[in-house]
Amino acid sequence: MRDLATYAPRDVTTIDAAAVRARFAPRAGRPSSGPARVRPTHTTTGSTSSSTMATNDPPPRALILHLLVRWVPATPRALGS
Repeated sequence: MRDLATYAPRDVTTIDAAAVRARFAPRAGRPSSGPARVRPTHTTTGSTSSSTMATNDPPPRALILHLLVRWVPATPRALGS
């Protein structure tokens, strides 16, 4: 998981589940489905860079980029690898 304040990777065993659940009201009329399932974040070796944070492009920019790279094949050179 990522700490949203620092974007640093954090081990899920360090999370206080009771404190997290206390911040949310129980769903009325529905039994609890049990503990939440957590999908681990992608971690890389070495230092964490800002490129590991999830960001979304604004729709106009996403459209322009899509139109520009639509026919570019996914080769290592095109992907910058």
